[in-house]
Amino acid sequence: MREIEAQEIPAVSAALELAVFFIHTPLCGTCRLARRMLDIALAAGPELPVYAVNANTAPQWCREWRVESVPCLILLSGGKPIRKRYRFGSVPELYHWLKPLRLWSEDHE
Repeated sequence: MREIEAQEIPAVSAALELAVFFIHTPLCGTCRLARRMLDIALAAGPELPVYAVNANTAPQWCREWRVESVPCLILLSGGKPIRKRYRFGSVPELYHWLKPLRLWSEDHE
């Protein structure tokens, strides 16, 4: 997972047909736990680009994407959110949420 700044979001979302963003805040304990779980789920399979964005430094994107709370995992297609996930219940749940994206990513390499 790569941390990016708000100004990088348009370039990243334009360069990828599908983009996954992990929206968090640095002082949020739940966000830290969700990030660890997400790192483990991502390590369990093929590489999938996920970009971490600090909600405090990207308020315009949080408004545009209608982020209701953090942590939030957002899937964008063509720069528009098509799926969101707020619940980071377990590593297997995250893995299964990401698995179709990994298969799609492998097909488009």
